[in-house]
Amino acid sequence: MESTVNAAESRKLFEQWVKQHSADLLRFARNRVKDPDIADDLVQLTLVSAWETMRRFAGESSPRTWLFAILKHKLMDHYRKAYREGMKVSGEVADADEPDAMIFDPNGHWLAQHAPALRSGALRRQR
Repeated sequence: MESTVNAAESRKLFEQWVKQHSADLLRFARNRVKDPDIADDLVQLTLVSAWETMRRFAGESSPRTWLFAILKHKLMDHYRKAYREGMKVSGEVADADEPDAMIFDPNGHWLAQHAPALRSGALRRQR
């Protein structure tokens, strides 16, 4: 009987945490991940992980701090996976680790947006 009471109390407490902190967790994740669907998934993974490990929550921090710590780990896992798979996460291709690939074309010429601009005064001083 005691385990049923504890399970019911845990469920009620967890539901309270979800109601109190879901909006802040979503806002935090959406500010750090380009795709809102991925941010939503990360928050869901956070809540599932928190539910599965709730009995280990020692209460040494607030539930909010604990949930955000879990979410931060989920975000790190997401970016590690994105880096390994070469996914585009912030507008730049993650697999272009070579700076040359970012500023030169395959023939070794400058990409237009990175080409150095010559100043007319610089030419006169060299003569």
